[in-house]
Amino acid sequence: MSATVDLSKILGIDAASIAKVAPLLEDAASALGEVKVPTEAELHELASGAYRYTQNQSLESEDTDRRFEEAMKNVSRWREHPQVYLNGAAVLLRRASPQVSRYEAKKRVLAALRAAHPSAAAEHFYFTRETGAEATPDLGAAATAPLPAPPARGEGALVHPQVAALLAAKPESLADEPRDLLVRLLAIPHDPRSSDAGRLVAFLARCGDKAGFSALRALVRPEECAKSVGGEAGELLIGIRQLLPRLAPAWSERLLRAALEAGWCEWVDRPLLDPPLAATLREKLLKDFGTRQDPRGNPYRPSEAWFYNLDPT
Repeated sequence: MSATVDLSKILGIDAASIAKVAPLLEDAASALGEVKVPTEAELHELASGAYRYTQNQSLESEDTDRRFEEAMKNVSRWREHPQVYLNGAAVLLRRASPQVSRYEAKKRVLAALRAAHPSAAAEHFYFTRETGAEATPDLGAAATAPLPAPPARGEGALVHPQVAALLAAKPESLADEPRDLLVRLLAIPHDPRSSDAGRLVAFLARCGDKAGFSALRALVRPEECAKSVGGEAGELLIGIRQLLPRLAPAWSERLLRAALEAGWCEWVDRPLLDPPLAATLREKLLKDFGTRQDPRGNPYRPSEAWFYNLDPT
């Protein structure tokens, strides 16, 4: 480690805590010294290999998702070993400074690694995106408690009498649990332009700030929420993005920040796929969370072009 690097200024923790974190940074640097970072051409070849075509050059969709997932694992394999040490360093930082968020902890750890142990591999390193947003205290116990069973699962849930009664009620009369259920049901419609999706989004928009809390609880564990109602996590996230512009600006920003702090860069990188965000908000978030050309120290943001060209999310 360079003697000129003051880790206390980067990590924001006391000397005793730095003494615990520093060895993990050294281990990560050592692990990065043993890996070969794939070139842009190699990355593109790995990722594009997931796509296969028929004799008439049509895209063969069968099993493409599985092949793409496997390709992404191969693309990221060089990061696995050093990430173990860096995750550990982020955990120790948060123990020393509990008010620091998961995102900020990883941002500081990555900055410390690059400052104390500079290398091309360290500059290319990024953390694997999280499976859910970070739960905050104001979400209450419902954010992590077992999910209540819905009255039905799959398409049948959308026409169930209990769900119809919820959608006919006054939005302000709903308690957290039924409102959370309506957010989870966004995981079922396969087309965000469908009447079912539109009805759910319109009702939740009328719930105001309370819908923001429900949506944020769903972002904490989207896979579990979607599975609980017989839906897909991808559809749930699309539904929440459809809801975003219809909430108060403060809640639109909070939900977007929660997603971006989980490493879901596409929520601001690919605006044409969703209802338009306010230009000022998008520019503000790009300034805070970076772009491919200027990552701004974002611990989850790759700089390679292939990620933005091929990422299916």
